[in-house]
Amino acid sequence: MSGTRFLLDGRAVAAADAVLGAETGLVRSGEGWFETLRGEQGRWMFEAEHLARMAASIAAAGLDAEAALMAARATLQAASIDAARPARLRLLVTPSPRGAAGWQALGELDDYAPPEAHYRSGIALRSAASEHPGLGRLGKSASYHWSQFAQREAERAGADEALFWRQGAVAEAARSTLLWREGGRWWRPDTGGLLASVTLAALEAGGLEVARGSLDASRLAACNGLVLVSALRLATPVRSLDGSALPLIADEAAALRALLLAQHERSR
Repeated sequence: MSGTRFLLDGRAVAAADAVLGAETGLVRSGEGWFETLRGEQGRWMFEAEHLARMAASIAAAGLDAEAALMAARATLQAASIDAARPARLRLLVTPSPRGAAGWQALGELDDYAPPEAHYRSGIALRSAASEHPGLGRLGKSASYHWSQFAQREAERAGADEALFWRQGAVAEAARSTLLWREGGRWWRPDTGGLLASVTLAALEAGGLEVARGSLDASRLAACNGLVLVSALRLATPVRSLDGSALPLIADEAAALRALLLAQHERSR
């Protein structure tokens, strides 16, 4: 693939034509949902699970999830990828303009280079200034300015990603689900209002046992390390939080990536 490609309603278009109408739900009220998928071996990783999460969010909003999925699938089918290298697809759906039936789908497709430096050296996190709003039930909504704002703050401070807290405990990162290692086990935050993670569900389906618990600031020093889990990076170790070093568990993160890739291979 050469450069970024755009797809609109199931067909390839030039960048200048990758435009949603002024009266779509996205433009009128920020009403839209997106999923980011990683392409490996010519296929999208956990495609059915990503679409199921999108459909559940749209149905919960009282809208026509089947019509939205038809638009999404048409764009996925048009997004042909090279089996020899990873790819990234950001797929967004939004209700069509008022008076028009159906949904519109916009895809942004390009090559993806896994962050090998972060896999080796880890990611630096910075705590967000605002608390996590607990809006995970909305799914991956296009209206996530709160997350983007925190991410830009973190980057300006020299960090790689923002970390949200909720009621005094870690919640999730701006672009990732959080796991930590403690007492020989993997743990995830037992906090309400977080986005359901497709990638974490795939790890659990592959046999990873993950307990639920709460990790507050007083217990950070006792944990054996943090890992961020996401659709693109898969699993990435954390090296620091707010400038304080954390145990780097790069080998454990590599094992999680291998498990996810094995899950993808088995689904062929």
